[in-house]
Amino acid sequence: MFAIWKIEQMANFGLNGKKISKNQLRKHWSEIQIDPIRRKFLSLLLYGKKDLNKKTAPHS
Repeated sequence: MFAIWKIEQMANFGLNGKKISKNQLRKHWSEIQIDPIRRKFLSLLLYGKKDLNKKTAPHS
């Protein structure tokens, strides 16, 4: 629980020069509650563009 809280705090209120571990962020992704815009941005960094375009129609 502390790890999730720490990630949420860092994402919502700033990092103070520290970095969020990608592994920890991916591990707790479904559990963390952060601002939707930050979530979208972090999703882009973690998973790339493909994750943001899930609802687009497939190419013919």
